[in-house]
Amino acid sequence: MNTSETQSTAESQELLPENVQENDSKDTTTQAEELQEVDYNTLSLEALVEKLQYLIENYEIQKITKHVRDIKDAFDFELRKERKIALEQFISEGQDETNFRFESPLSKEFEKLHKKYRNEKRIYNRQFEKQLEENLIVKKEIINQIKALIDADENLNSTFKNFKELQEQWKSTGPVPKNMNDDLWKTYHHHVERFYDFVYLNKELRDKDFKQNYQEKLKIVEKAEQLSEEVDFRRAYSELQILHKIWKEDLGPVAKEQREEIWGRFSAATKVMHNKKQEFQKVLDLEFEENLTQKNKILDQITHLVSNLANNHNKVQNQIKEFEQLRDQFYKIGRVPNKSQKEIINRLKSLTKDFNSKKNQFYKIQKKNQQENLKLKKELVEKANALKDSDDFKTVTPEMIKIQNDWKKIGHIPRNKSETLWQEFKTACNHYFDRINKEKNQVQREEDKNFKAKKNILEELKKFAPGKEEKENLKFVNSLIMKWDSIGFVPRQKMKQLSNYQQLIEKCYAKMGLTSEQAEFLSFDQKFELLTQHEDVNSIQKERMRIREKVNELKDQTRQLENNLQFFANAKDDNPLVVNVLNDIKNHNEVIQGWNEKSKQLNILINKISKAQEDQQPPEDSSDA
Repeated sequence: MNTSETQSTAESQELLPENVQENDSKDTTTQAEELQEVDYNTLSLEALVEKLQYLIENYEIQKITKHVRDIKDAFDFELRKERKIALEQFISEGQDETNFRFESPLSKEFEKLHKKYRNEKRIYNRQFEKQLEENLIVKKEIINQIKALIDADENLNSTFKNFKELQEQWKSTGPVPKNMNDDLWKTYHHHVERFYDFVYLNKELRDKDFKQNYQEKLKIVEKAEQLSEEVDFRRAYSELQILHKIWKEDLGPVAKEQREEIWGRFSAATKVMHNKKQEFQKVLDLEFEENLTQKNKILDQITHLVSNLANNHNKVQNQIKEFEQLRDQFYKIGRVPNKSQKEIINRLKSLTKDFNSKKNQFYKIQKKNQQENLKLKKELVEKANALKDSDDFKTVTPEMIKIQNDWKKIGHIPRNKSETLWQEFKTACNHYFDRINKEKNQVQREEDKNFKAKKNILEELKKFAPGKEEKENLKFVNSLIMKWDSIGFVPRQKMKQLSNYQQLIEKCYAKMGLTSEQAEFLSFDQKFELLTQHEDVNSIQKERMRIREKVNELKDQTRQLENNLQFFANAKDDNPLVVNVLNDIKNHNEVIQGWNEKSKQLNILINKISKAQEDQQPPEDSSDA
């Protein structure tokens, strides 16, 4: 009996699941009662805080470890998302990223609850260790009492009753330190077997106990055999651990002829689960290796990102978003092999540190550059404001255009200053160019008016019909000429539509039977009279310019005639051709002299008008200051 039962015990030890020893040191009720699974990643920060508080206040601390870990992972993930959104908002408002600080009241509340959980878990662990030592003392005493029963001098029925009570006490005492568990169990089981040998003579009591143990073990075997059909392998394997614990600690031996059969079935069911565990673990290992590959690929992308940080704000912002997305992808990927976990997390931490360092350095330089750019743009605003009311459009317009081009070349400035400064700059520039446009519109209206006036003169010239009095005819045509000259500027493009003006003048002279030269010479006195009446210096200067051009033209013609005489150097003085050339030269000189006299008249008139204007100026104050 001793040998067979001891062998069964040893086999049971060998077939226990790998982590059963660890579960021996936990409360059995904790294994039996599981909290409902929750996808914490779907909850808000507020809901996660409430859930953590609910678990701490309503469940034993040792039962919620996995849930607390999952809640913390989900909370950290959501908090990173909120920080990212807050940072983007901070930067969009023109703030420098290096000045960004993120604080969440929920984060403080969560940390306070998590600290409470850690403290309670620490207290529980200390108490649990103490309880394990106390349980060890109690179980050793139970073994001593079982040993004492064998030598007790009392009624067998009473002794057996005491034995059963000690067994129940053993079951209810709870776990002992893990390093003492196996030896203590073997010692206990050894003395239990000795007791059964002792009570061998009382077959009725022994068989009754064997039968009860057999029935309970049969139930355990049937449950173990059904576990291979369970879809949720993790749950089934956890259940197998509990069955082994009950078999080992709660139930005694069975009849010798039933021991190998019942143990064989339990052992076979356990081996089936072990085989499934190995297959399950292979799948997990492949999954973990694939997760490791995916995480390394993401870390390679992050490494490339860190090594190629951009040099302008918009690109850096895109890289920050890309970095956050890659890091989120990293955390969403499942577990990796335990041997690689620390290495891969340290690699991510190192890359995150490098990225943040380079990013902060970039914005530190950006901040310095933006302050320099701000200074330059303020200087341009001052220049624009100083020039915006200038009337020297010819000089100032190129300068204002240059200022605008310089503004475009200057880089970014702090966003909180950008809009205000831009509006001030734009207002100054718009003010100046609106004034130019207003001036241009006014000039254009004046030019349109001048064009219409000259066009009306052309119509009058076309309709001209000379009367009997030559003097009146000349006076009419001269008045139109002077009116034409007094009209202001007309753009060259429109002047093309007025190009027949000189032809119409000559036609008017032709209608009067005069050449243009004759008409101009004869009409000068009338023009002079009109010019004297109007005192229009501009028209007088135009007339004087016309005379100068006429004199220069006559001089050129005279020089040409004089050159022509050289061809008749050997000809006689009475040669008709020579005589004609000499007469032409004489006539040209007389006309030149006449025009020069008229030009002097115009000079005198200009001086007279200028002196009269000077006389009308108020005298300067010559008194001492």
